[in-house]
Amino acid sequence: MAEGPKVPPVGEVMSSPVVTAEPSETVAEASTRMDDHKVGSLVVVDGARPIGILTERDLVRFAAASGDASATKVSEWMTEDPDTVGPDLPVTEAYASLASHGYRHIPVVDDGALVGVVSLRDLMRISSIQPVVHPGEIEAPKGLAGVIVAETEVGDVRGQEGFYHYRQYSATDLAEKRSLEAVWHLLFEGSLPTAAEAAAFRDEVVPLRAVAPTVMANLPAIAAAGKGGPLDDLRTAVSLVGQAAGMRPSLDISAEQLRADALRVCAVVPTLVMALHRLANGQEPIQPRDDLGYAANYLYMLTGEEPSPEHARAVEQYLITTPPPSPPGSSPRRAPTWLPPSWAASAPSPARCTAAPPAGLWT
Repeated sequence: MAEGPKVPPVGEVMSSPVVTAEPSETVAEASTRMDDHKVGSLVVVDGARPIGILTERDLVRFAAASGDASATKVSEWMTEDPDTVGPDLPVTEAYASLASHGYRHIPVVDDGALVGVVSLRDLMRISSIQPVVHPGEIEAPKGLAGVIVAETEVGDVRGQEGFYHYRQYSATDLAEKRSLEAVWHLLFEGSLPTAAEAAAFRDEVVPLRAVAPTVMANLPAIAAAGKGGPLDDLRTAVSLVGQAAGMRPSLDISAEQLRADALRVCAVVPTLVMALHRLANGQEPIQPRDDLGYAANYLYMLTGEEPSPEHARAVEQYLITTPPPSPPGSSPRRAPTWLPPSWAASAPSPARCTAAPPAGLWT
């Protein structure tokens, strides 16, 4: 049995020194420090001992509560007694801890003292990429440590040949002749829809564009507090969608429920993107329209004006013909499989999959 890829320890990927705060400091001071250092969390310390963590999520919750940042202590909003990992722990095990708890950051402690912090993004950067082979030819170490292997029928990317397809169809041919909704049906159901199937699929998807009121109420705070850019804001919003819809890990639900959850996430993301964009620019979100196609509705929620058919079709073709980027080293003949085994083993919901770093989305 061949040895699996060497798994580095957390100490090789953690960020150090750590940006910290004291529990007696104000939320305003902590928020300013996070912004100054361009970090998504602060570890709250008592001397060298971590006693809490304050993250962007906490600041979003605080903003939604309309509190006074200059009069509120960090200790009131931090997560107390956070889970920690040691610097010698393999990154795959650290990833499993993050995935199982839904964390994005975890302090690294050695002999009771804070020595670093590791984030989901840190771990994704160093995740192994393995070529896809037939399952019968796989040589994997015990526990599949460091091995990422999957087959997909969704697409075949041939970068060196300038060709790729969705299932059995050329992507460029689909963009020329089919609607985005038809390609969406192809990916979900395995076949291009008949006229009746296309109508039924549209009727199923259109109501899912709406953002739940509990999620919409938090979008202004997310847009106001977001410091990492639109993708970080979207990641937080999608997490709230999953929570509001009660999405459960994929292994705990039926195939029908998994399909429904995935459809909901796909349908609502354009609404979230445009709502967050408008809020960040001091504008009110525009509700989706049921009578417009996917791309036309996307543009409508941006400007409030119904786009011309030419503009809508151009965006639609762009969306169909833009494949997800392949991480360096992935096979040019397959859509890359790039989720660490610990993440796959945790079987997260579609919302949590989408909230993972973008490089891990194409499986």
